[in-house]
Amino acid sequence: MPIQKEIYRVVTRSCAHSWRKRFERYALVGSKCDKCNREYYPKRCLCPNCHTTNLFDVALARKGTILSTVTDYVSMMGFSEGIPYVRAIIQLDNNGPCVTSDIVDCDPESVHVGMSVEMLVRRVRRESNGNLQYAHKWRLVI
Repeated sequence: MPIQKEIYRVVTRSCAHSWRKRFERYALVGSKCDKCNREYYPKRCLCPNCHTTNLFDVALARKGTILSTVTDYVSMMGFSEGIPYVRAIIQLDNNGPCVTSDIVDCDPESVHVGMSVEMLVRRVRRESNGNLQYAHKWRLVI
């Protein structure tokens, strides 16, 4: 039985919403607490450390260090390209928060804990409203 294309249809918001969120598509944007100076990703409205609501948007570091990795040989529906996936927990430089993302442009066997990585933005697919969907990916720093 052939797979229907409608299964892979991505439900998105309006073009206006995409325009307002355009900076977050191309940069790693998190929150920083005005009281205790901790950074968080993704953005938050409340600091879990000191419970204040005085947080502001901040561009986070685009480099980091791998804390943990896993290689995934089974893809999610609609993401069959690029198997195997190497996913990692990355500690951002300058004591930034940890992020979870894919490691790209490398042999899965060559990725190890403690390696330096840098962020890049990759096109993932086209959304149902015609906009391109982007995602943060990471590659090894050589």
